[in-house]
Amino acid sequence: MYQQTPFTGQAVFEKQAQLWWDAEGPFWPLHKMNTLRLSYIVDHIIAANNLHDRNMKPLRGLRILDVGCGGGLLSEALHKNGAKVVGIDAVEKNIRIAEQHAQKMGFGIDYRHTTADQMTQQNDQYDVVIALEVVEHVDNPQKFIADLSNLTKKGGGGFYINH
Repeated sequence: MYQQTPFTGQAVFEKQAQLWWDAEGPFWPLHKMNTLRLSYIVDHIIAANNLHDRNMKPLRGLRILDVGCGGGLLSEALHKNGAKVVGIDAVEKNIRIAEQHAQKMGFGIDYRHTTADQMTQQNDQYDVVIALEVVEHVDNPQKFIADLSNLTKKGGGGFYINH
């Protein structure tokens, strides 16, 4: 088992949770990168799954797990592209902000205050598992990556990016 260690970000995210959707606030780099990252992810999912005929909602029908979803920036973008999204985060305040924003937008995203480790206990798997800027916040990266792999369906894909 691993834990996200508070000194590597949890306390900071607790303090700044209310600012996730402020494009000029502390998460401005994520807002700026979101369009490019989304394009990269969607293009690769389309190519890997031969989904070229789904122009308006290219991810329609795919179940995607967004690990370390924060306030839901990427989760919402994936949802707009047709994915069934489950967003998880170890910081409860982040989940509350994500839920509030999704509700305000009328999006049906399943947000959960949990970790990848806890998710593996449910024996649920996803077509795609995404963990952006999360690996550096866990104390056992090898176990974390193994958990992400276990959460991915056979033949599914993953995007694991850290800085």
